[in-house]
Amino acid sequence: MLTRLLSFCKQGGPLSALTEEEVRRLAGGAEEVRCAAGEMLMRVGEPGDRVYIVLAGRLEALAPIAEGESRVLTEIGPGGLAGEVELIVGGIRHVDIRAIEDSQLAALSRESFDRLLAESPETWRHVSELVLDRVYSSELLPHLNRLFGPIEGSATELLRELGDDVEFLLVEAGENLFRQGEPAEAAYIVISGSLRAAIDTPERGEQIINEVTRGEMVGEMALLTDDPRSATIYAVRDSHLARISRRGFERLIDRRPQTLLNLSRLIIERLKRRSVFDTAGSEHPTCIGLLPAGESSVPLAEVARELAEGLAAHGSVALLTSAGVDTALGQPGIALSSEVEPAHLRLAGYLHEKEETHRYLLYEADPGWSRWTERCARQADQVVLIADAEGSPERGEIENRLAAIWSSGRAPRRSLLLLHPRDLDRPTGTRRWLAERDVVSVYHLRRGHAGDLGRTVRILAGRAIGLVLGGGGARGFAHLGVLRGLEELGVPVDMIGGSSVGAPIAGLAAQGRSAAESLAAAEKAFSSLLDYTLPLASLLSGRRISDSIQSHTGSWDIEDFWLPFFCVTTNLTTARSMVHRRGDSARAIRASVSIPGILPPVAEKGELLVDGGVLNNLPVDLMREMNPFGTLIVVDVVSPQGPKAKSGFGLAISGWKLALERLLPLRKSTAIPAISSTILQSMVVGGSQLRKRVLDEGLADLYLNIHVRGVGLLEFEKVDQVARIGYEESIGRLRQWLESGGLEGR
Repeated sequence: MLTRLLSFCKQGGPLSALTEEEVRRLAGGAEEVRCAAGEMLMRVGEPGDRVYIVLAGRLEALAPIAEGESRVLTEIGPGGLAGEVELIVGGIRHVDIRAIEDSQLAALSRESFDRLLAESPETWRHVSELVLDRVYSSELLPHLNRLFGPIEGSATELLRELGDDVEFLLVEAGENLFRQGEPAEAAYIVISGSLRAAIDTPERGEQIINEVTRGEMVGEMALLTDDPRSATIYAVRDSHLARISRRGFERLIDRRPQTLLNLSRLIIERLKRRSVFDTAGSEHPTCIGLLPAGESSVPLAEVARELAEGLAAHGSVALLTSAGVDTALGQPGIALSSEVEPAHLRLAGYLHEKEETHRYLLYEADPGWSRWTERCARQADQVVLIADAEGSPERGEIENRLAAIWSSGRAPRRSLLLLHPRDLDRPTGTRRWLAERDVVSVYHLRRGHAGDLGRTVRILAGRAIGLVLGGGGARGFAHLGVLRGLEELGVPVDMIGGSSVGAPIAGLAAQGRSAAESLAAAEKAFSSLLDYTLPLASLLSGRRISDSIQSHTGSWDIEDFWLPFFCVTTNLTTARSMVHRRGDSARAIRASVSIPGILPPVAEKGELLVDGGVLNNLPVDLMREMNPFGTLIVVDVVSPQGPKAKSGFGLAISGWKLALERLLPLRKSTAIPAISSTILQSMVVGGSQLRKRVLDEGLADLYLNIHVRGVGLLEFEKVDQVARIGYEESIGRLRQWLESGGLEGR
């Protein structure tokens, strides 16, 4: 046996990198076995507890394709290895190994193999590279079929044809794969992990335009057009990629021109995703890292368990802890292994297998900083920092360590989950927590509160229900009727946003009020609002509506709302829309309802803010950014047609004449719309094109256009009447939508 093994070292192949001493140790721990032609050496599903070196004869690896049928993947001749992947990575056999002819083998047990690798780091490095190439090649095959198919022959032949033009690499979380403007030298296929595409713009800086996940290709367009890179690509989490060089890519297309058609289709689909948000939902596995925040201890294990149980309603879930991984792999401390240790490959293989077989992976960090805690952050598509809201908001050790890792700015999406007592009436002081952290979202969770837990789970699962309330003056009270209908039908609202009159009503719901409570608050808030003044700056002074909004929002900051919330204003100074997701809710809402000419604008840091409806009266696009894969319900109260001219009144009018006509009821009055109606209608016209675009692109899952007839745009005293119309107009359509599967899978 030793003589043959030594000869293999001189012939190249898997053993060529071993020294004579390493080969002697290998032979000392091996057992010689024989296998007759046609005999099965390994079967799919068996534990991977041995590795074989072919001394003489030939083996073949078979992949099952149907009951009683299999396909030959490869042949293994003298000097080749069989079973090394499962032995190192762990898990069960994924292929059958059968002897083609009478064969002589050297067999090593797991214990002997692990001991050999531990004693010889160089052996470990060589074998691990070999195993990784085998693993990644196997996982690359189905992606090749999808990306370049239909493939004549097999994907295995295609991979063999590419040869050295394919290599496998790891891109760590936050690391750039390539930058915008660089020359294109290769295309990449994601085997595991997640990438993000971003472009640099002079006006807005770096803008994220796409996500690239497992099985997708990136970089091929620049190879086809011979242009520089059109975007910067970086890893959201640690990602393994297959790199196809320019030479290999061009040779592939030259020899298999039919692959160009399939690539063109994939590029077109990606460009569609780039122009509109993907509303179909993501079927790629989602990895969520759960890490403690702040200096106070948090019941991380308890929260992780509750989230895992909730996520199970939306797909298979694996809750991963360091202790659980150690137990599953039967090796204490393996979860803490570093990349240079032999055990790390088994750990990586185990985690990859979990990702292959589960829709959601929850990585629960250790209470303190450890390699596992770091892995929970690096492997996550999104990181949830969990803190006790009653504790100190100062950053803890784990967050300080993470800040150093994320200092490049290339970080996964981060959110803050604040735990509250079960009977808490309202959150306060969230801004103190945000001052220390750069997070996208804040979620509030009362312990033992099923509603809060359900909302948090749906958001993390990408199954949230977002509600958008548009502007339209007093007709916007129809939103209150829609809230009633949703509540009656058991449809939860997980996040909410509004523009113009939709903003204060959305704010009531975001505070956690029921539909009845929101209606009562609106009736009180909007009674006697019309405080006319000398029209030098506006028709109304704005004092009453400001006092009303202040009384109902009080000291609420937007980040203190139970539901994620936003409202929209128009910045007259910069001529752009502004989105308010944090800060003083009363001030933001007051600005959002500042109808130009009717209410005075709101001054903010030297700039003037007016009604959000001027530029974005129905902010569906903003909610889709906030809730890319969930459900969007959109309520529009703008009439499909504005006022008409009942008769001609010339090119000039006299206000004195109009006033006299109204004072003398017997005198025929001129049919001309009131100034307030003209201003309001002009405002909503400005956002009509944007509304049409977002609806044409299908950003809304349910669009409710409610016609409120017989109510003027400034008749704010008709809250109850308009709310009733909103309920009657929406309840039937909501019920029909639900019966047709509108919330299926949510």
